[in-house]
Amino acid sequence: MTRLLATRRSISRVNLNGLVPGDATAVVGTLTAVTASTSGYVTAHPRASGVPDTSNLNVGAGETRAVGVITRLGSDGSGFGVDLFNFCGGHLLFDVVGYMTGPSGGRSSDGLFVPITPTRMLDSRRDKMRSWHGGTKQFSLPAPINTRAPAVAMNLTVGSTVDAGFFTLYAAQNSRREVSNLNVTASGQTVANHAICRISNAGVACFSSGAAHIICDVMGWYTGRPATATVGPAVSPSPPGGPIPWIVEIPRLGLSHWVVNGDAKQTVDSGKTWHWAGTGLVGQGGNGVLFGHRTEYGGPYRNQHLLKGGDELIISTSDQRRYTYRKVGEFITSKNANDILGATRRIGGETGSLVTCSKTNRLPTSLEHRLITTFSFVRWDDVG
Repeated sequence: MTRLLATRRSISRVNLNGLVPGDATAVVGTLTAVTASTSGYVTAHPRASGVPDTSNLNVGAGETRAVGVITRLGSDGSGFGVDLFNFCGGHLLFDVVGYMTGPSGGRSSDGLFVPITPTRMLDSRRDKMRSWHGGTKQFSLPAPINTRAPAVAMNLTVGSTVDAGFFTLYAAQNSRREVSNLNVTASGQTVANHAICRISNAGVACFSSGAAHIICDVMGWYTGRPATATVGPAVSPSPPGGPIPWIVEIPRLGLSHWVVNGDAKQTVDSGKTWHWAGTGLVGQGGNGVLFGHRTEYGGPYRNQHLLKGGDELIISTSDQRRYTYRKVGEFITSKNANDILGATRRIGGETGSLVTCSKTNRLPTSLEHRLITTFSFVRWDDVG
């Protein structure tokens, strides 16, 4: 990968000496503009040639965007490679994927392109599970590609993005280098890019630094031999704790309510549910605590005492995850915070507890006691 900082209307030089043979005719790579200074474009062209009246990549001010490129190589007295004409300013990245051989390559049947009917090999929407931060999705390839190809030509698409990040294709169960094929900058984006990717006998892997659905459509392959898998399948980490605000639903009570952070009294007096500061977020594997109003005259949790064993509590996060819990316990405590938090931890495992004011008989209400209903985690679903 070559990383460059260029001003608007400037030329950046990518030196490929030692990386590709000196008589290679063209290079294949990914060109990325990072945080463009202004709207504009970038053109890749042979070293020491005039800038053509074309573009490879177009960006808006502040955008980060990538494109797959194949461009002829050139040389001058200072080096051999590619020039990048930058009409937008900002950082440029150039990740080399491969090259087209020259005379020194000799005659060979390797490297010939075999087109196929475009085929969707991976679509994380099918199993309703995005790739989350630091995650990897992997797919295998059918015969004869899996034994006769060193690389494939494909489209990489990401959608339902959660936040900014980059995505890297590489030969499955091989080491991954710090390069990228595609970049996104915000939630809710759908972005695609063409890529030529090295493969292994285990297939293709896609690493995601952000969270998104991943779609891979293969449209052809190059003759030769795949790399050999050298490590086991990548292990994807669990998603981070679900960011607040949440929506809590309790079907038995016909309740749907906002959960927010902040001052406890101000939060519940404004009609919302308070996430008890310092307790767990959904998805973290610990104990989360919710606090809300309950009076003899109303309040969202007035009928909390009617909850039965097995009743559900459902929490939806702002990044489109849904966590389901079922009631497993109920306790009465004093109003002392240590007593309350101690009770919410009596049941092991990943739990969520609902805390409200109560009389000792579980009915609304007394400021001297608290009713604590504890729910155990059952499952989570990606609804993005």
